[in-house]
Amino acid sequence: RVGRFGEPTNGLLPSNVVVANMPHAGRVYYWGHTANVFTAMHEMLRLSKDWQWVIHLHDGAYPVHAPEYMRQYLSERRGVNFMEVDPWDAKHWQASRLTMVHSCEAWVGRVSGQTFPQAEVTSNGFRWAQGGEWWAITRELATYFVDDRLRPFLNLMQYRINVEEIIWASMVLNIPGFAQLVANKLTWETFWCKKENCRDTRHSPTNLEDTLLDLYYPEFRSKLQDLFFVRTITPQRSEHLLAWLDARILWERNFFESPNFTVFPPSGFSYPRSPSSGLRRKRIRQPSPHPKGAPRRAEGGGE
Repeated sequence: RVGRFGEPTNGLLPSNVVVANMPHAGRVYYWGHTANVFTAMHEMLRLSKDWQWVIHLHDGAYPVHAPEYMRQYLSERRGVNFMEVDPWDAKHWQASRLTMVHSCEAWVGRVSGQTFPQAEVTSNGFRWAQGGEWWAITRELATYFVDDRLRPFLNLMQYRINVEEIIWASMVLNIPGFAQLVANKLTWETFWCKKENCRDTRHSPTNLEDTLLDLYYPEFRSKLQDLFFVRTITPQRSEHLLAWLDARILWERNFFESPNFTVFPPSGFSYPRSPSSGLRRKRIRQPSPHPKGAPRRAEGGGE
């Protein structure tokens, strides 16, 4: 509903926000879901010539860096796309799901007696690949994706099940003379938990809840500098994670707004007094770890 986006600004959207209707039913695994992304890229290319990257973002994702950090990160990586382009896995379930499907608005039906011509397309020199749909791509690659000369291929792919995890990687892998780079995607997720109570659906990643923090945080933290988003967040059950992320994002915003920021603590700030600050403390002398006369080695400090 457009009104919800406009409420914080008295009914007026910010100048850099555009809300558009989906011309196709957005049911996942079928063509309408992917067709809406192509429509959005067409619209973005038409409306503005300023942007250099477009990010396809899951609605359950949450930012892990400030916009200023993301902007600088991308500006230092011109000509780089961030997405999964993995080799075709013949043992993956997608390789065996060749049912021909036909979608019409919210309705999807199986085409009886027909299968998707996967092998036939391969025999004509096409190389299949697979990878997720949550990517950040350059303007040049987005322009290629919506080129009318690819229409015959898109017309074929609308009959493929789970098309969103096949089409993007396969298109990139078959670009003639492709002269840009492809790096790891900027959205982090994990599928380690297979139980129903820790993810939304059978194909969904693990919900990043506070009770599971010790299990997913080390890996996530080690990759943080090369990530933009994390999913899936459940606001009522990820409060500690969200508070930590929000604090870091605020630090970054302050840093980029004033790189030479030195005023700390802020004016008027006073630390709370410790309840035991008025008590006299007895000083206890700890024995030296080095016996008298024994040589001592230098020890490095930690971070």
